[in-house]
Amino acid sequence: GSNVDAGRSTTEILVAAPDRPGLFADLCGALSAAGANIVAAHLYASGENRVLDIFEVQDSRGQPLGSDHPNALDRIIADLRAAAAGGEGVKKPGKAPAASRRHAAFIISPTILIDRTASATSTVIEVSGRDRQGLLFDIARELVDANLSIRSAHVGAYGERVHDVFYVEHLNGGIMPPEMDETLSKRLEEILRSQ
Repeated sequence: GSNVDAGRSTTEILVAAPDRPGLFADLCGALSAAGANIVAAHLYASGENRVLDIFEVQDSRGQPLGSDHPNALDRIIADLRAAAAGGEGVKKPGKAPAASRRHAAFIISPTILIDRTASATSTVIEVSGRDRQGLLFDIARELVDANLSIRSAHVGAYGERVHDVFYVEHLNGGIMPPEMDETLSKRLEEILRSQ
């Protein structure tokens, strides 16, 4: 479902779906491919191996997505349904055009923190840096490639800065092995530094 909140200048989109590796990345990818800017996102496990994803999105002008084209929202919801189902129909964002690299000179250095003490079952990965179109998709994709399952996530963009917190479990279950930290941190930093 979706709901335009004029007070917050975002459109809220709720997706309830069976969980699977890569689901969050696919949903982020479908939104980015449709030109949506993800201002905030929350992912919750809702039992029975289902998840609830809540996205707050804007169009490229910073207006609530679909506020002027309701059919654009219908199209995005159809794309998200396809992404939730998985398979070949999932839309992926292309590389952002150079024109969208606004304020690229405004350097925000990336930080990555990996914490195993905050949760008994999950490893907490905190990522912050400069926001850009498709960033959340790239980060989520990297976590999937590292065989990590996102159990919950809280993502927010504050102007140019993005701050993302992911609770992840290794696909084999349990806490992420410490020997993964260095490689994963390096990869995430590269993603945050890439334009």
